[in-house]
Amino acid sequence: MSAVLWTLDWPVNGTVSTFVDNFQSWLQPHLKSSNVVLVFDKYFDFSPKSSTRAARAESVRYHKLGPHIPLPTKDAVLKCVANKQQLADLICQGILSDDEYLTDNTPTNQLILAGWPTDPICIKRGKQMNYDLPSTHEEADVILVQHAIYEANKSDQARISFVSDDTDVFVLLLHFYQRQNLTCPMIMAPAVHGRDTLDIKSTVRKHKDIIPSIVQMHALTGCDTVAQTYNIGKITAVSVLQKGTSLTKLGNVDEPFEDVEKQAT
Repeated sequence: MSAVLWTLDWPVNGTVSTFVDNFQSWLQPHLKSSNVVLVFDKYFDFSPKSSTRAARAESVRYHKLGPHIPLPTKDAVLKCVANKQQLADLICQGILSDDEYLTDNTPTNQLILAGWPTDPICIKRGKQMNYDLPSTHEEADVILVQHAIYEANKSDQARISFVSDDTDVFVLLLHFYQRQNLTCPMIMAPAVHGRDTLDIKSTVRKHKDIIPSIVQMHALTGCDTVAQTYNIGKITAVSVLQKGTSLTKLGNVDEPFEDVEKQAT
């Protein structure tokens, strides 16, 4: 949900409750037209991203948030994990405690809260239902892809659309869309107005020969937990793949290390 939270109206003189109300207003038309999955980060202790998150929060301080507390600045909330977790809690609690809102907005479509607090919570016709799709991963990027692929596998008639500007999400979707032999329409819409909407189905068809190596390429050229190689970016790496280079041995524990090293370099 980070991408959405950054783009929503942030009331200057409002309270936390004011922002939660704005969020529910943003959510309402989406629920009227389709099923909605809201995916939140879990933020495990001792995460590979802990140092990065700490660096982002150096210029902000912890706030004790509550419904009637004046809303801190956007940076103060969204750059600090503790503040962001509190906001996510208040958003989800606000939705789950509002029976009238849930009854009015889930008569036919369902709302799923994923990544918060642990296993997914599904609401339809105002009632909580079982939704057996747990995840032990902390990253919303991964959980989002898990839900997208799960829904796509339910039916060839499914139409999947999600909001994200993250390269990790794009790469994972390309990989799993091809690996699962999916055929349904799937698009990745930007959170920021003016950016391009990405068609996953068309991209997989157009670049089917390099998709088997796309995750490995992404890791080699820098991602959340891997540093970028100096002066070798994504565009250069994709050009190499398009010339016939394969990276399919990377990540395969059954391959001899010498072969993996040779392919990676």
